[in-house]
Amino acid sequence: MRYLIDKQIKSTGHNSDVMLESIREDVRSLLPLNGVTETEKICTPSVGPNADCDKLTTEHIDAFCFNDDDIDDLCDEGQMSRNYCSDCGSRNVRPLNLIDKQIKSTGHNSDVMLESIREDVRSLLPLNGVTETEKICTPSVGPNADCDKLTTEHIDAFCFNDDDIDDLCDEGQMSRNYCSDCGSRNVRPLTFISHSASVKEIKYIFQHLLGDLRGKSVVDVGSRTGAILYGAYLMSEASCIVGVEIDPTFCQVQNQIVTKYNLQDRVQVYQKDIQHCGQLIQQTDVIILNNVFEFFMPLNTQKSDFIMPEIKLRADNKDDDTHLRVVDIDGYYIPTFPIEDHEKHFRSMPGWKARNDDVIISAYPKAGTHWVWEVVSMLVRRKAERIPEIKEMAMMEGITEQIFESLPSPRIMNTHVYFQYLPNDFFDKKCKIVYIIRNPKDIAVSFYNHHKKLLEYEFDGPWDNYLQRFIQGKMDYGSWFDYTLEMERFMESHPDYPIHVIYYEDMKEDSNTEIAKLARFLGTEVSDELIRNIDSLCQFDAMKKEKNVTEDVTEWRDNNPGMYRKGQVGDWKNWFTVAQSDMFDSIYQQKMAKSKTKIRFCI
Repeated sequence: MRYLIDKQIKSTGHNSDVMLESIREDVRSLLPLNGVTETEKICTPSVGPNADCDKLTTEHIDAFCFNDDDIDDLCDEGQMSRNYCSDCGSRNVRPLNLIDKQIKSTGHNSDVMLESIREDVRSLLPLNGVTETEKICTPSVGPNADCDKLTTEHIDAFCFNDDDIDDLCDEGQMSRNYCSDCGSRNVRPLTFISHSASVKEIKYIFQHLLGDLRGKSVVDVGSRTGAILYGAYLMSEASCIVGVEIDPTFCQVQNQIVTKYNLQDRVQVYQKDIQHCGQLIQQTDVIILNNVFEFFMPLNTQKSDFIMPEIKLRADNKDDDTHLRVVDIDGYYIPTFPIEDHEKHFRSMPGWKARNDDVIISAYPKAGTHWVWEVVSMLVRRKAERIPEIKEMAMMEGITEQIFESLPSPRIMNTHVYFQYLPNDFFDKKCKIVYIIRNPKDIAVSFYNHHKKLLEYEFDGPWDNYLQRFIQGKMDYGSWFDYTLEMERFMESHPDYPIHVIYYEDMKEDSNTEIAKLARFLGTEVSDELIRNIDSLCQFDAMKKEKNVTEDVTEWRDNNPGMYRKGQVGDWKNWFTVAQSDMFDSIYQQKMAKSKTKIRFCI
């Protein structure tokens, strides 16, 4: 009858768990407790990870037949034991009670210590885990953009698990619901946001995700309560564990815990801004970033805090052929312009005063800024004459405020930086912007030659390595992809702003027509003859011949000026291998999938 029942299970669409359990019981009834038959002889392996599994220290049990609950039952019934006496070999052993203060010296239990640390941290901070020096703000974009003050309760997951939150709700200290009409905490579910990893998450990170950290260093960016630091200490063999935290209260809490539990041998806490920890970032093995920043800082600052650890520019290793000399402004990289204090300059630039007739030419480097700047300058002055000034003297990020103020109107300025760094007055006065776009493959080739030839960059790396650097944005002005998408977002969010988009490839294909469009945008009444004359004077070969004569050749490798190189469309084909081109195309499609910018790689 038994086998008939089994067959019926299968024929009616058996439940695998039920059948497996039935089989397990059958097998268990047919074998000894240890799952070893009389014809088998147990021996101790002589090599490998189980070489220490001898008769005294090892209990054999079949995992298919007996799960952990079954083993607990067998131990309770006295049929087996989980312990043994190393002196006499007896299996009749009971666990000892350990005193908390002795945990460390007797070989700490990580769960017990972590729970003790959790309670201590909880006693040192407010209920929501936010200090008096922090200001909570609602993210303006992303998945948490709807987490405003009314609908959100802040709670620290390291300090309070779900059961703790239930207790707090039962005690009336907090609620899981709110009323959307009057604000009463009675009706709808709240979104709970944690600014620390929970104990469960910490265990996953260090017991499963990161693998063996023996001898490695770990940096937790924005370490707050120190939860990651404690987990790294208790659950890994990382040799150096560093928390970088800007808030003094959190640093005090972390240092107090580190001292109490004697964690100083591997844990350090730095009260610093991550933007000023470039060397630490460069030298560490593992960087942990838990994005709590969106609740405490503007989006642009969040971006720079996340981009900076990724970039890891080797700014101090001048023997490395991938070294690129740049200036770091809070994680944003610019060339080494002859300015006394680059950071002060960038901080002050948003406050500079614009004029109503200012024009800004904006582009990622090597997109044709020199070319268009010359054209616009001639159009505005209504003269087909080369002006004596050079473009660099009207470059926002490369000149002082005094020079900016001294330039005569109309000022034709140019820049490669994000708009957030430019004078706010530009946008308040709605100064006209000419935005140039060029295909990124030709830009990469042109920028490579620019970096390699201009001595101030101290760069002499190979093309293969450089292409990876370009794709990742590890250079002055960052990523072409990020810049292009940011410009696209600006135009979408400011549909009425006076901005004219011009494609490099269109200028190369029909410059006369494009110059006429520019003239109309600028509101400059010029004749067709003047447009033709400006077009002729600003052709690439003519500009290259004249500008290379006036440039300081000592600034360039082998005294060979390189600001004007080829100016062609499609020169990338002479540099990219087929594999590199395919790889770039794949990345382009991924990063620009939602972009409306139409790029032509050839004409």
